[in-house]
Amino acid sequence: MDMSKFWILIRSSLELWALFELAFWIYCRWKKRSLEARRAYAPNVLWKPQGERMRLLENFLSNT
Repeated sequence: MDMSKFWILIRSSLELWALFELAFWIYCRWKKRSLEARRAYAPNVLWKPQGERMRLLENFLSNT
């Protein structure tokens, strides 16, 4: 295998990797938007005041 074929192979591999990277980025953005559209995944529901999660956990553990 001469050097020019090697560089063509390397370049093609990098271009294919970049294409997959772009497709993955687009998919993640789409998935994030679709999840945030649901009430359960809305950021204002997920973010809780400091200490609230521990209070909820302790309450749950005391009831079980």
